[in-house]
Amino acid sequence: MQIIDILIIIVALAIISLVLYDLLEKPIKRRAEESKKEKERFAEEKAQEIARHEALLKKRDDDYLAAYTGLIQEYGEVTTSFLLGQDEKQTEDYLYVFEQTSTISLLGEIVPFNKIIGFSLEDDTETIIKNEASYHSVTKTKTGNMLGRAVVGGILLGEVGALAGAATSKKTTDTVPTINESSSRIKHNYTLYLSIDDLSNPIREIFVGSDSRKAQTLANVFNIIVQRNK
Repeated sequence: MQIIDILIIIVALAIISLVLYDLLEKPIKRRAEESKKEKERFAEEKAQEIARHEALLKKRDDDYLAAYTGLIQEYGEVTTSFLLGQDEKQTEDYLYVFEQTSTISLLGEIVPFNKIIGFSLEDDTETIIKNEASYHSVTKTKTGNMLGRAVVGGILLGEVGALAGAATSKKTTDTVPTINESSSRIKHNYTLYLSIDDLSNPIREIFVGSDSRKAQTLANVFNIIVQRNK
């Protein structure tokens, strides 16, 4: 009977171990599987997002190329161009000059050379004061124990000792800033105005910003066009 009891106990312990293992291991495996699936889902969503973004960029490139090619087919090769807006993938944000057909495309509007009767370049300048800090030295005497030094000096050496005691107090030299409004700079904001032979809408504004070279180049282009019209 003892052997049978021992066997029963061993079998019972084995069964309990299996049950406990099953109870403990299953949640761990389940969590691991869920974590794996979550990572796979996240990776798949990220890949889809990247694919959508790349598809959008490709569509923008294709749309721009199609619009640009259409302009070239209709008005000839571009002699010169200027990005006037913010989006370099939109033909409506450019000024294109087509010398072959004496035409410009200004922010999507087609204007023949002979419609441009004048121009002016204006600069709305702003003076910006820059505060510059210069530095100077200031010597300070530490007065916390000056009286004590003077008294001790006076006891030992009389009046001369009192002066000597005061003179031995600690001195410090600090470098401190002095604010001087000593410099300034000019901030440019260029706008080019075109006079167009169009009574209903005779003015076109081209906002250039602070780029002086770009503003001057644009002015030279329209000066050439106006001179040719003459």
